[in-house]
Amino acid sequence: MPITKDIIRGTVFEPEYYELAVRSRFDEHLSFLVADSRSEQPGEWICDVIGFGEGYWQVSLTESVVPTDVDIEANTELQYVPKELRTLSRHSRGVGPRLYNSPQALRGTVEDPSRVGAYLISIDPYAVADMRRPDDTTPKGIRRQQRKYARQWISSKLIGGLQGVVDAEHARQLNALPNDIRNRGIEAQEANELGQGPVDAAIYSQGPDSVKRMKEVKADVPPIPEAMLIIRNSHIHLRKIGEYQRHRD
Repeated sequence: MPITKDIIRGTVFEPEYYELAVRSRFDEHLSFLVADSRSEQPGEWICDVIGFGEGYWQVSLTESVVPTDVDIEANTELQYVPKELRTLSRHSRGVGPRLYNSPQALRGTVEDPSRVGAYLISIDPYAVADMRRPDDTTPKGIRRQQRKYARQWISSKLIGGLQGVVDAEHARQLNALPNDIRNRGIEAQEANELGQGPVDAAIYSQGPDSVKRMKEVKADVPPIPEAMLIIRNSHIHLRKIGEYQRHRD
């Protein structure tokens, strides 16, 4: 499909994943490339999603894992994040590896990398908390997000600290799920299946800072509206299947 070709253009995939990537389709609901979908149990679906990410803090999030590893287990707990990475700017939207729906979307990050990894993950699409609003990238939406960040900053300094802010955002993600999915996940947690929470991932639009940086670097318009997926289930593995490299401006 044309959109798929636009998204993966410039990405060199490992030989065994090339056909998978080429056959993938853009999912309008998730706003990500979906390589495959299947039902592993009655009433339950799994999607293989392709996302793009880079950086020690964005993908690895632990001291024991380096970004060049090809198989990374998601860290979703703030206590295991290295101290130098425990900042509000990095975790105001929750703790977990971050993947973007196109390589170009990373131009809005502080790192603005020229080398970006392509990763394959398997998630339940119904366990993805959609935290987006239609007006997120409008002036009104940007002001709303800025006010929210200001409240989080005050909370992190005066009330519950960074952990309190993170816990509150994770609770928002949980409440964004349909009731049946949320209840099923809570039952799994009560059964002591550690890391198997109700939320597989949370999806967000670009934040105000990202929108500003994209304009400052005069980035090319991505082929699709930017979206970011934060992995929230520690049972999910990120497998590196390729790499995108752009020429510096």
